[in-house]
Amino acid sequence: MVKQTLRLIKARQSAADEQFERDMGNATNIAIERRLSCLIAPQYADFDFATFQNLDLSGNQMGMSKQMQSYASDIELSGYHSVLLSGQPGRGKTGLAFCTLREIIISGKRAEYVLWRDLIAQVQSTYSTDEDSQAIIEKYASAEFLFLDDLGLMTKANVSDDYLDRTEYLIERRLLAKLPTMITSNLDINGLWSQFSERLAGRINDNYARLIVTGKDLRK
Repeated sequence: MVKQTLRLIKARQSAADEQFERDMGNATNIAIERRLSCLIAPQYADFDFATFQNLDLSGNQMGMSKQMQSYASDIELSGYHSVLLSGQPGRGKTGLAFCTLREIIISGKRAEYVLWRDLIAQVQSTYSTDEDSQAIIEKYASAEFLFLDDLGLMTKANVSDDYLDRTEYLIERRLLAKLPTMITSNLDINGLWSQFSERLAGRINDNYARLIVTGKDLRK
């Protein structure tokens, strides 16, 4: 009778442990889904590497897709740490970047996404309030993975030295902390050199894998 009771208790404990694991898994899945919905742009909500690779691709678009898929699967083994994806508008760099971000989020990393001009706007909005602009930068500086979109989209004439300094600080901080960063830009490294400081462009040039996406305009 005692043995039977112990077996019953053990079975109940085992069932409870299994249910706990399922609940934790469900909670994790819910958290991931919420994170995806917050960070993935609506037009890329159902967009993944398989979707991209089924497009009518040309140039090196397929090759870049496979490289970024490898990067997303294991950043360390990919041979890259941080990546600059550049190319003419419409070549697929933003789509590839969102595919990558999706995989990074699903893997459980605390990722952040910000459009560069929105980052500048967030900082600018604090100038007339008591909000700490540095706290905004720190949010992105400390993320396990950061997707900084459309760097250099604004003209230099419209961006103050303060904004440029903060962008440089953000990239520098992440490099020192050895946190992976993915940047998209219509500018290649020479364009970034003209748009920003020599120091910032040099940091990207020396520490990022510089991938240029070529091929047809996928928007047409």
